[in-house]
Amino acid sequence: MNQAGNTTSGSKAFASREQAAENQYARQKEQEQIKALKASLDAKKQETDKPNQ
Repeated sequence: MNQAGNTTSGSKAFASREQAAENQYARQKEQEQIKALKASLDAKKQETDKPNQ
């Protein structure tokens, strides 16, 4: 059995898993930013919809 082959495939699996974790983190951060932007937009919209007193 070739140990080098197992190490390489293990490294590839780790790299793939690490990339997936990074992608998931990036998507989560983007979703948080979108949520914050929508909340800000809704607040601005409510300000502009108020009648002048």
